Amino acid sequence: MQSLAQYSAAITQPPPADAALLRSGLVSARLFFHQRVYDSVGDVVHSDDAREWKTSGYYARPQMWLEMYDYKPGVTIREHGGAMELSPSGLPDIFSMLGKVCRDILDAVSFSLNLRSCVFTEIFDNMPLRSQEVSSSVLSACCHSRPSFEEAQQHGIASHDDSQLLMFSEQEQQIDKTLLTLVKSDRSGLYIKDFHGRWILVDGDLGPHDIVVYPGLALYQENPYL
Repeated sequence: MQSLAQYSAAITQPPPADAALLRSGLVSARLFFHQRVYDSVGDVVHSDDAREWKTSGYYARPQMWLEMYDYKPGVTIREHGGAMELSPSGLPDIFSMLGKVCRDILDAVSFSLNLRSCVFTEIFDNMPLRSQEVSSSVLSACCHSRPSFEEAQQHGIASHDDSQLLMFSEQEQQIDKTLLTLVKSDRSGLYIKDFHGRWILVDGDLGPHDIVVYPGLALYQENPYL
């Protein structure tokens, strides 16, 4: 709680079995992106669609040198070339595991602030989801600047500075609207802007099992004491 209040971020460590699942997921996601052939027409999604997570599946944001695969239970997966596309393996299990981690974190927040235990109940998804129900959460696998993606874009976009890779553009505010965001990466360099306007490197010295957690505006609105 002190870390969330002071730095707008915290570090959590899942059990060994869950940590192994995350590592496996990172490997699978890396293979998925690096084996994929980029389609400059069919794979691009408009920012409005990405912001609202209207689709589930692969899409690219070439202006940011970013590729993503979204897994959102209850949302139809985008088709690629008229056929259902393959996905990184293990996403349903990782989604479920991270959902439990989020619940534990929110329980800890409630306990620390002496809030009633059911304060977040209305926000949680039903487990499992009811028929035709769409999850309120999304699991995104992201890949920045893979070589073949850069080659496909080299004639359409100016070269970029690797030190300035962004997951979201400055004009977008979807991160701020979330309740919690959990990040597990294979490369450090995640900066988070706190409510004082300071950029803080939050994953510069993480252990192999560590996960970065940071709150969004929804959590601050629900808990003004954070």
